[in-house]
Amino acid sequence: MKLLEKLKGKRTKAFTLLETLIVIILIAALILLFSPKLIEQKDVALKKSDKALALVVREQYELYQMEKGSSAGKVTGKKLSQAQIDALFNEHYISQKQKEQYEKIPESEID
Repeated sequence: MKLLEKLKGKRTKAFTLLETLIVIILIAALILLFSPKLIEQKDVALKKSDKALALVVREQYELYQMEKGSSAGKVTGKKLSQAQIDALFNEHYISQKQKEQYEKIPESEID
């Protein structure tokens, strides 16, 4: 009983609504400052991933040419033709996922 009376008389300290609102506004401002940079980093990573995939596919095509002979067809331009990509897929040099991703890469992204 005495404990209950002591607790009633004490005022507990807590954050006010204004202090909480200020903290939320600061967090929102920080998110707005850093989110464009994070999005930019994602785009850079996707471009590097596309270039790496293009390199892998081209290397697989060169291996395919060596194993199948010169009748496989020469690479003209930066990107392989659809027939060349289909040949790599049909002969299991690249996976379905690699094929689909490679087909989405614009030729301007390939070195």
